[in-house]
Amino acid sequence: MAWLQRGSDDFAKVEAFISRKIFGTAQAMLGDTAMVSMNAAGDALGAALFQNFYRSFGTIEISAAAVSPRWLSRSVLFEMFTYPFDQLGCQAVILRCDPDNAVMQRIATAYGFERYEIPRLRGRDKAETIHVLADDVWRKNGYHKEHVNG
Repeated sequence: MAWLQRGSDDFAKVEAFISRKIFGTAQAMLGDTAMVSMNAAGDALGAALFQNFYRSFGTIEISAAAVSPRWLSRSVLFEMFTYPFDQLGCQAVILRCDPDNAVMQRIATAYGFERYEIPRLRGRDKAETIHVLADDVWRKNGYHKEHVNG
Protein backbone atom coordinates (compact mmCIF):
# COMPACT_ATOMS: atom_id res chain seq x y z
CA MET A 1 0.00 0.00 0.00
CA ALA A 2 1.30 3.44 -0.85
CA TRP A 3 -0.10 6.82 0.13
CA LEU A 4 0.60 9.85 -2.08
CA GLN A 5 0.01 13.56 -1.68
CA ARG A 6 -0.56 16.06 -4.48
CA GLY A 7 2.82 17.27 -5.64
CA SER A 8 4.58 13.95 -5.07
CA ASP A 9 6.24 12.25 -8.03
CA ASP A 10 3.55 9.69 -8.82
CA PHE A 11 0.41 11.54 -7.71
CA ALA A 12 -0.37 12.96 -11.17
CA LYS A 13 0.01 9.50 -12.72
CA VAL A 14 -2.45 7.99 -10.21
CA GLU A 15 -4.90 10.85 -10.72
CA ALA A 16 -4.71 10.43 -14.51
CA PHE A 17 -5.16 6.65 -14.23
CA ILE A 18 -8.31 7.01 -12.12
CA SER A 19 -9.70 9.74 -14.36
CA ARG A 20 -9.12 7.71 -17.54
CA LYS A 21 -10.84 4.68 -16.01
CA ILE A 22 -13.85 6.71 -14.83
CA PHE A 23 -14.23 9.42 -17.46
CA GLY A 24 -12.24 8.10 -20.43
CA THR A 25 -9.85 11.05 -20.29
CA ALA A 26 -7.08 12.25 -17.99
CA GLN A 27 -8.29 15.32 -16.15
CA ALA A 28 -7.61 16.99 -12.82
CA MET A 29 -9.90 15.61 -10.12
CA LEU A 30 -9.25 18.10 -7.29
CA GLY A 31 -7.93 15.51 -4.89
CA ASP A 32 -5.04 15.90 -2.49
CA THR A 33 -4.49 12.34 -1.25
CA ALA A 34 -4.31 9.03 -3.11
CA MET A 35 -3.97 5.45 -1.95
CA VAL A 36 -2.47 2.79 -4.23
CA SER A 37 -2.86 -0.96 -3.67
CA MET A 38 -0.02 -3.06 -5.02
CA ASN A 39 0.78 -6.74 -5.42
CA ALA A 40 3.87 -8.40 -3.94
CA ALA A 41 5.92 -7.43 -7.01
CA GLY A 42 5.05 -3.74 -6.50
CA ASP A 43 2.67 -3.48 -9.46
CA ALA A 44 -0.34 -1.21 -8.94
CA LEU A 45 -3.62 -3.11 -8.84
CA GLY A 46 -5.95 -0.24 -8.01
CA ALA A 47 -6.06 3.24 -6.55
CA ALA A 48 -8.36 5.58 -4.70
CA LEU A 49 -8.36 9.37 -4.76
CA PHE A 50 -9.77 11.41 -1.88
CA GLN A 51 -11.23 14.75 -2.93
CA ASN A 52 -13.62 17.51 -1.93
CA PHE A 53 -12.92 17.23 1.80
CA TYR A 54 -15.15 19.56 3.79
CA ARG A 55 -13.96 19.53 7.40
CA SER A 56 -16.90 21.65 8.57
CA PHE A 57 -19.40 19.15 7.12
CA GLY A 58 -17.32 16.07 7.92
CA THR A 59 -17.56 14.79 4.34
CA ILE A 60 -15.16 13.66 1.66
CA GLU A 61 -15.54 12.08 -1.78
CA ILE A 62 -13.65 9.05 -2.96
CA SER A 63 -12.99 7.96 -6.54
CA ALA A 64 -11.40 4.63 -7.34
CA ALA A 65 -10.28 2.53 -10.28
CA ALA A 66 -8.46 -0.73 -10.77
CA VAL A 67 -6.75 -3.02 -13.25
CA SER A 68 -7.59 -6.07 -11.16
CA PRO A 69 -10.69 -7.00 -9.18
CA ARG A 70 -8.36 -8.50 -6.56
CA TRP A 71 -7.23 -5.07 -5.39
CA LEU A 72 -10.17 -4.48 -3.08
CA SER A 73 -9.33 -6.86 -0.23
CA ARG A 74 -10.70 -6.44 3.28
CA SER A 75 -7.40 -4.95 4.44
CA VAL A 76 -7.43 -2.42 1.57
CA LEU A 77 -11.03 -1.50 2.34
CA PHE A 78 -10.19 -1.06 6.01
CA GLU A 79 -7.25 1.22 5.28
CA MET A 80 -9.22 3.09 2.63
CA PHE A 81 -11.97 4.03 5.09
CA THR A 82 -9.83 4.39 8.21
CA TYR A 83 -8.28 7.44 6.55
CA PRO A 84 -11.47 9.52 6.22
CA PHE A 85 -13.27 8.24 9.32
CA ASP A 86 -10.46 7.88 11.86
CA GLN A 87 -7.75 10.24 10.61
CA LEU A 88 -9.85 13.07 9.15
CA GLY A 89 -12.85 12.65 11.46
CA CYS A 90 -15.39 12.47 8.63
CA GLN A 91 -18.96 11.45 9.35
CA ALA A 92 -19.70 10.46 5.73
CA VAL A 93 -17.84 9.32 2.61
CA ILE A 94 -19.42 9.96 -0.78
CA LEU A 95 -18.81 7.75 -3.80
CA ARG A 96 -20.08 8.76 -7.26
CA CYS A 97 -20.60 5.96 -9.74
CA ASP A 98 -22.00 5.19 -13.16
CA PRO A 99 -25.37 3.52 -12.54
CA ASP A 100 -24.48 0.95 -15.23
CA ASN A 101 -21.44 -0.23 -13.26
CA ALA A 102 -23.13 -3.27 -11.73
CA VAL A 103 -20.00 -4.52 -9.96
CA MET A 104 -19.42 -1.24 -8.10
CA GLN A 105 -23.12 -0.90 -7.31
CA ARG A 106 -23.07 -4.37 -5.73
CA ILE A 107 -19.88 -3.71 -3.75
CA ALA A 108 -21.11 -0.35 -2.42
CA THR A 109 -24.45 -1.81 -1.33
CA ALA A 110 -22.83 -4.81 0.35
CA TYR A 111 -20.39 -2.53 2.21
CA GLY A 112 -23.21 -0.40 3.63
CA PHE A 113 -23.46 2.62 1.35
CA GLU A 114 -26.89 4.22 0.87
CA ARG A 115 -27.67 4.69 -2.85
CA TYR A 116 -29.22 7.74 -4.52
CA GLU A 117 -29.64 8.13 -8.27
CA ILE A 118 -29.47 11.72 -9.53
CA PRO A 119 -30.66 12.47 -13.09
CA ARG A 120 -28.39 14.34 -15.52
CA LEU A 121 -25.22 14.34 -13.40
CA ARG A 122 -23.34 12.52 -16.18
CA GLY A 123 -24.92 14.50 -19.00
CA ARG A 124 -28.30 15.41 -20.39
CA ASP A 125 -29.40 11.79 -20.77
CA LYS A 126 -27.30 10.08 -18.09
CA ALA A 127 -27.85 9.78 -14.36
CA GLU A 128 -25.19 9.23 -11.76
CA THR A 129 -25.42 7.20 -8.60
CA ILE A 130 -24.33 8.84 -5.37
CA HIS A 131 -23.45 6.43 -2.58
CA VAL A 132 -23.08 7.67 0.99
CA LEU A 133 -21.38 5.68 3.74
CA ALA A 134 -21.87 7.01 7.28
CA ASP A 135 -19.16 6.46 9.87
CA ASP A 136 -21.45 4.57 12.26
CA VAL A 137 -22.59 2.25 9.46
CA TRP A 138 -18.96 1.59 8.48
CA ARG A 139 -18.02 0.75 12.05
CA LYS A 140 -20.88 -1.77 12.29
CA ASN A 141 -20.75 -3.33 8.81
CA GLY A 142 -19.07 -6.55 9.99
CA TYR A 143 -16.31 -6.52 7.36
CA HIS A 144 -13.58 -5.63 9.84
CA LYS A 145 -14.27 -7.65 12.97
CA GLU A 146 -10.54 -8.12 13.43
CA HIS A 147 -10.25 -4.37 14.10
CA VAL A 148 -13.14 -4.01 16.59
CA ASN A 149 -10.80 -3.40 19.52
CA GLY A 150 -8.31 -1.26 17.62
